[in-house]
Amino acid sequence: MQLRISFILLLVSIGSFTGFQAQNLLISEDFSSSAWEKELLRLNPGNDTEGKPINPDALNPLAYSTPATTGTNAYNNLNSTGLYFEKYKLNGAIETLDVLPCPLGDQYTHVNSSPIEIPFADPTIYSENGKFYLAGTRPGSPLGFVMLESTDLKEWTLSTSDASGMVLKAGAGSYGESGFWAPQFLKVNSTYYMTYTASEHVAIASSPTLNGLYTQSNITSIDPDVKNIDSYLFKDDDGKYYLYHVRFNKGNFIWVAEFNMATGKINKQTLKQCLTKTQAWEATPAYESNTIMEGPTVIKKNGIYYLFYSANHFQSIDYAVGYATATSPMGPWTKHTGNPIIHRSIVGENGSGHGDLFFDQHDNPYYVYHVHRNETTVAPRRTRIVPLTFSFNSSTGKYDISANVNGLIIPKVRATGQAQYKTIESNLTGTQKAVAFRFNNNESGMFELPELPHAGEMTLHIRNGNQTSPTELALEKYEEGNWQSLHTFNLQNWGAYSNFRDEILKYDINSTTPVKLRLINNIATTKRYINLYRIDITDNNLSGIPKNTKHKNLQISGRRIRAQQPVSFQVFDLSGKSLITTGEVQEFELPGTWGKGMYIIKSQLGTEKIIITE
Repeated sequence: MQLRISFILLLVSIGSFTGFQAQNLLISEDFSSSAWEKELLRLNPGNDTEGKPINPDALNPLAYSTPATTGTNAYNNLNSTGLYFEKYKLNGAIETLDVLPCPLGDQYTHVNSSPIEIPFADPTIYSENGKFYLAGTRPGSPLGFVMLESTDLKEWTLSTSDASGMVLKAGAGSYGESGFWAPQFLKVNSTYYMTYTASEHVAIASSPTLNGLYTQSNITSIDPDVKNIDSYLFKDDDGKYYLYHVRFNKGNFIWVAEFNMATGKINKQTLKQCLTKTQAWEATPAYESNTIMEGPTVIKKNGIYYLFYSANHFQSIDYAVGYATATSPMGPWTKHTGNPIIHRSIVGENGSGHGDLFFDQHDNPYYVYHVHRNETTVAPRRTRIVPLTFSFNSSTGKYDISANVNGLIIPKVRATGQAQYKTIESNLTGTQKAVAFRFNNNESGMFELPELPHAGEMTLHIRNGNQTSPTELALEKYEEGNWQSLHTFNLQNWGAYSNFRDEILKYDINSTTPVKLRLINNIATTKRYINLYRIDITDNNLSGIPKNTKHKNLQISGRRIRAQQPVSFQVFDLSGKSLITTGEVQEFELPGTWGKGMYIIKSQLGTEKIIITE
């Protein structure tokens, strides 16, 4: 039962507020942390769903020979025996399972922090001041566009100050109700513009900052009279603007028209089709469809205009990229005889197309594009980046352009919380997973800790792997040359927890002398797989706050908690169950009926774990 208490300020003061009491956690391991990910990949390769090694250069290439069992998860059923991971010895496995997050925020949520492949189709990258900004068509909701940023093109994070993670949102001052596709960015003076497709019409929105929020003063499309998609806004050296885009006429074809930035409209009198199907690669029999030529990008180099485009249906394995050249932004266009320059036969993945060309700060060219999810499934598509080589051909006076596949990049995004993963991709396997150490269902399942100088309370975030039957896990202490029983943890079946919540179990070791401990699956009559998500062991000295806290605005003495100024406190157990809510107070004391251990305290000052040892 939750208590609501209005505390009177305690008469006995803790003292002047000069800092906080730092409590030392002797052991604190979250198996979803990047440190465990790095160590696992260093020692063991792991395999993907097709049995191909993820890290063939690992120190132990024979370990983890079983492929992942579901999705693209590299950590399912990766068995290990007698390995040392940093200071721990373990027999068991590393796997991922769904768990219900604690409702207090990402800080207390088991989230796989491993980078995931970026699921953007029709991607674009904008380069500015040594940083790269990526957006594209994404599955899931809310409708609109997310922007990521990177300094190395390999690892990406969210790039927006908006709480939703979006740089353009459907219904928030922007055109369109469905089908938000293919964003493109252009800076004019101090304003950033995004052209994009929504409801099968091209629209343009603006923002004072690159990472949004992009809105329209007049919510409309560029040409509402006919359907049009896949825009690219190009500014020529003379200051004129041209909008390349796709129109439908028994297929998809790229058109160009002069564009008026002041009105946000094209000059329809200048509309001109750029390309027709003339090369065999542009329509292969791999997927039956009308002629499709789409995804334009235009650059100008040494007076020559280069138009990059994709051909074939996007669901075709032969979706690919070629280019054409012209001496005018309106054409006529001459196709490169070496097309396509990006194709599954070149980059090694199906459906490789519809992207954008960009340059880094050193003027090195790249092309970002999407590929099919795998050899048999199209969606969700995945983002790729490949360097381009521009070789000047003196006989034509143009550059021959090719992809440097040796430098191909698989960009990944590392989100810091479950909400961010859901923003980027709500359906991709692994987005709502937590990495766990799995005790095998026999006496070999073991997690051995290093010797500790002393020990307070042990807290386990754990789950029985069996849905219907409870089980037990032993805590043993090494003493006089033998492992001896210290405590038995009783685990409920995981069916007793709605939405796969992990069980939180505690035991007060209360040792003031050196102690060596291990958890071992050797006690239950019928042994079950057991998943350990996190383990903490406190110091058995003073109460306080973990040393790595970001919130240094609380003081703790015994069971008393004091803030720098009066605030409303709410205290939870580690499962997220609310225990107490106070009024505006500066100081209060936890009830003596509560046991020792870790709790979560939340106020206007932030959310933090606290450790009570008295």
